[in-house]
Amino acid sequence: VNKNLNMWLSVKENRYLNPHDIEQAQSDTPPIDITGQPVYVGFDLSKLSDDTAVSYVFPYQVDDVTNYYIKQHSWVPTNKTGGNIAEKEKRDGINYRQAQELGFATISKNRWGYIDESAVLNSIMDFIETNQLQVRFFIFDRWGTSDVTDTLTSLEPFPLLPLKQTADKLDKPTHELQKAFREGRAHTDKDPLLAYGLTNAVLVGSSAGIKVDKEKATAKIDAVDAIVDAFSRAIYEYSDIDPDADKDKSLFSGWTDDQKHDYFTNYSF
Repeated sequence: VNKNLNMWLSVKENRYLNPHDIEQAQSDTPPIDITGQPVYVGFDLSKLSDDTAVSYVFPYQVDDVTNYYIKQHSWVPTNKTGGNIAEKEKRDGINYRQAQELGFATISKNRWGYIDESAVLNSIMDFIETNQLQVRFFIFDRWGTSDVTDTLTSLEPFPLLPLKQTADKLDKPTHELQKAFREGRAHTDKDPLLAYGLTNAVLVGSSAGIKVDKEKATAKIDAVDAIVDAFSRAIYEYSDIDPDADKDKSLFSGWTDDQKHDYFTNYSF
């Protein structure tokens, strides 16, 4: 057992990141002014008692070396604890109220404890518009459907990319995110929710590749999943490689609203 980031942690051989690397990445001051910057947005939809998380990954260069400024915001449901946030904090081992006070989380406010997806969408769009961000891609779990993805699909305000959450698709961004932290090229806010997720993430793999996972249901890594999604394209910002060279940047370009709706409601394995 090891104490880091003010938490007692089990030292695991398959942990994704060293706590020291996570702590070293944190700063009170953003490394860049994000106004008008290119950004890759990752989205992880809540399932059951999980959080809904959105990540913003800003690639930038210092002496021709690519760095990443990473931000996240999470929406916290309390439906599994009867609307009791104190009980959820005890169950998950996370001080959600502190994270909310610091601006990194929003705790469900309705009496049923469910996340208001319209508020999630409005928050994402407000952040993008307020900071005049150039959204390269909005990347999300291809099997997940929500008011957020359905609305964005109908509006197409920026390129959307459904991403299959399998090891073969997540292997490269998972490796690259780990490498960026280890080499000191990943930079985050002093965000306790993000630090907790990164610290609890473990690696699982097969012959197809690796991806991050959690060892128990209460180990929240939703923000990490969202960041890996964003990294799947952020790593190509300064590269000559175009992973989508043979595709439309928007999967739904030219589709009717009915076709887009059918994709999300009727897609089968």
